[in-house]
Amino acid sequence: MKIGRIGFYLWMLVLLPLTTYAELTGTVVYKHPYNSDEIWVTDIRDTRNARLLFKHTNVIRDLSVQKNSRYIVIVSRNENNPFKEDTYLIDTLRDKAILIQDRIDDITNIDISHGGDVVLTSRPGAGNIQKRGIYLIRRSEIGKQDPRITLLKEGSIPRVDWAPNGKEIAYDSVNGLFQIDVNTKKETRISREGDYPAFSPDGKKLVYSYVNVATGNPQIDIISLDTLQPLITIDLIVHPIGFNWSPDGEYLIYTVHARQLFEKEIPYRNIAIPINGGSPERILDITNRGVEMFDWINPAYPVEPKNHLATLWGKIKQ
Repeated sequence: MKIGRIGFYLWMLVLLPLTTYAELTGTVVYKHPYNSDEIWVTDIRDTRNARLLFKHTNVIRDLSVQKNSRYIVIVSRNENNPFKEDTYLIDTLRDKAILIQDRIDDITNIDISHGGDVVLTSRPGAGNIQKRGIYLIRRSEIGKQDPRITLLKEGSIPRVDWAPNGKEIAYDSVNGLFQIDVNTKKETRISREGDYPAFSPDGKKLVYSYVNVATGNPQIDIISLDTLQPLITIDLIVHPIGFNWSPDGEYLIYTVHARQLFEKEIPYRNIAIPINGGSPERILDITNRGVEMFDWINPAYPVEPKNHLATLWGKIKQ
């Protein structure tokens, strides 16, 4: 199945009111579009119920949710050094944060597996760890005073994504798109080009973006991991800067930066595409702005406001 060009739809989504949300449901946490030091939670179908989950003292650079759990891992700017990042595991029910490590600078991306293992990527010149690449922190190491951090793959690697089975990750690099087994380090090349890889919830498909050399326009491929052949190809007019799947795998959500759409006052747009056919729809507009980053969370609490969850960072990290 192939979905045709949707450039026209994307521009219409910018200009027209929001469409209905059909079957897209769930609760998400997101970095607030105005306050970059805050994480909020909302029902994706009704952002009027959005509320503060916790507030940091510095800019939040990345976040990832442990699926079917209450834990969130974040990367934030270090409070004492603007060139250094800290990584925290947040327990949303207990208002508690565990510092995973503070030895790696210039973290570009982070992801947490279903089992609680963490991978992150670091750029050149990274603090006390000299090599750039992918680093692995096992769940058993989190909370230790001196956690073991393993270099899984050396190289210039911007982004990583855990497979649902917790055994492999996908990553992009200048040499292409790869899948690597975290235990054996065996690698498989998925594509000679591609950015922002993201596994489907069933682990059978992978989405990524690239530039079509014939047209010069960005394109999205959803491929089968059994055959490595495209199942769906989507033509765009602007480059996506990230992907999220809906928990049931029926929707693919991509995020674009609105400066690519010549909208100075609206930094991001989030577009949901039904992968089995249908028109794309704009989602997660928070006072007419999309969000830079979000993830689904399995809520063990209602979405209605609760005072104890709107916790200042100074308290939550004790």
